[in-house]
Amino acid sequence: MAQIRFDEIDAVFFDFGGTLAGMDFVWVAQELLGLNVFCSATDLARADIAVRRTISAVLKEENPADILPRYLTEILSRTLNESTDRIPDLVSTLAINLRPQGKDRKLWSNVYAETRQSLIDCSELGLRMAVVSNSDGTIEEGIRALGLREFFDVVVDSAVVGYAKPDPMIFQFALDAVGVEANRAIHVGDMYSADVLGARAAGVHPVLLDPGDEWRDADCVRVPSLSALVARLRSTRS
Repeated sequence: MAQIRFDEIDAVFFDFGGTLAGMDFVWVAQELLGLNVFCSATDLARADIAVRRTISAVLKEENPADILPRYLTEILSRTLNESTDRIPDLVSTLAINLRPQGKDRKLWSNVYAETRQSLIDCSELGLRMAVVSNSDGTIEEGIRALGLREFFDVVVDSAVVGYAKPDPMIFQFALDAVGVEANRAIHVGDMYSADVLGARAAGVHPVLLDPGDEWRDADCVRVPSLSALVARLRSTRS
């Protein structure tokens, strides 16, 4: 496994969904309750972490834009005591409500508790920052709505630039925007097939966000949280 010289890093690229923000599972639980299905937001969030390795494998075969139904199916299958026959209908309803007008504006609406402070810390360390996301053209709008846009030099949306992770070209847009060589940048994300393989193909150092410790056999640097990544970056600059 290639190690990273964190003291030589000048830029940090972030995946968005599952890395900086996630689904609002309190809202999802309320939606399910309206459909006469009880499930706690805590259980949904725990299942979300547990399914990421499965979803990463699915991403190798499916268009990222089509992954939401499978993602929700995996989460509900691990969480509900419902008959599996009912899950497709629940997934259809949730998918429509999470993506009004077929767009991702509501999908990643819950900024993780550590996100803002981690971005502040990276900024104070003098690091250039970018978002590199497989999205549908709405990710910059969503980041602005969540009050995070000020932290990033650029937001690279696959639907805007015409390349999706793991294609290395999407990372090149970010590299060009921040003016940093690939070997002096890291990219952190939660999907091995998109984030790790894509960053590596672009010459960017990959960091796998693995809060559930599901990827013990991964051939890359892993961190359990963004704050843990910041700690590694800070420790080399003291």
